[in-house]
Amino acid sequence: MFPFHYTRFTFLLPCLALASCLTACQDKKDAPEAAQCAGTSASAAGRVVVRYQEQLGSTGPAATLLCNDEVIHPCANYTLEQVVATTGSQLSINFTGVTTPTLCLTHPRLAYTQVDLSKLPLGTYNVTWQAGGRQTTGSIAILTDRVEVSSCDSNTVAVRNPITYRIPATTVWGQSYARTPAAQAAVAVVLDSLRKEGAVPITLPAGRYSYFQVDATGKLVPISASQNGQPASAIVTPVLLSYSGNFARIKGILKRKPQAADLSFGLNSARGENAW
Repeated sequence: MFPFHYTRFTFLLPCLALASCLTACQDKKDAPEAAQCAGTSASAAGRVVVRYQEQLGSTGPAATLLCNDEVIHPCANYTLEQVVATTGSQLSINFTGVTTPTLCLTHPRLAYTQVDLSKLPLGTYNVTWQAGGRQTTGSIAILTDRVEVSSCDSNTVAVRNPITYRIPATTVWGQSYARTPAAQAAVAVVLDSLRKEGAVPITLPAGRYSYFQVDATGKLVPISASQNGQPASAIVTPVLLSYSGNFARIKGILKRKPQAADLSFGLNSARGENAW
């Protein structure tokens, strides 16, 4: 829901990229390294694009890879097939092709699949990627605070957002759009009510998360008013909280918010709940 993203060092950059690739693509007998390999970015027939994406649920975010091909299929229910095998710290992910549905849900769309990482222990895994008749290597590091994904050939498997931070289970995030001065004053009232309910303002490590981005100060990077169909004059207030109580209480606060006609306020939780 919350989408996001030297001149004097030009000589050093290619060297650093090469060193990174050599490190991540070392012999499988060596300890795996969580480094993004350098590969070409041009599309290739059969290429698969992957990115780490947490699935939100009642027990908190679950680790998955969201994967898609780059072909617009005539039906929304085309499926990208995959076979996954794990042996110790070795992981094989083979995208075997696309399944055509018997009944077409008519809507042009890419073919998608998800690779469940939630049952893998914390650690770094050497990965063998296969797609479009080609094979390459890379790594997936599943850490307590983030997941790092790499591919040594982006013409086979291209990685989007190679480092994605994990959302703590009690996190609540969102933002408000106040379209009048009175509505902006009402934002303070809502935030005070949330604090009284036990929702505590927090900061998080800077970087990309599955559904939002955090800046260098640890605060949520908001979506601009124009991006969300709001008047350019609307005042945007990002919200980042920790809350372990009953989310229905949060819903009640937003439902009763003052200046509702001129105030849009939305919150989401790591348990997949939302309030407006």
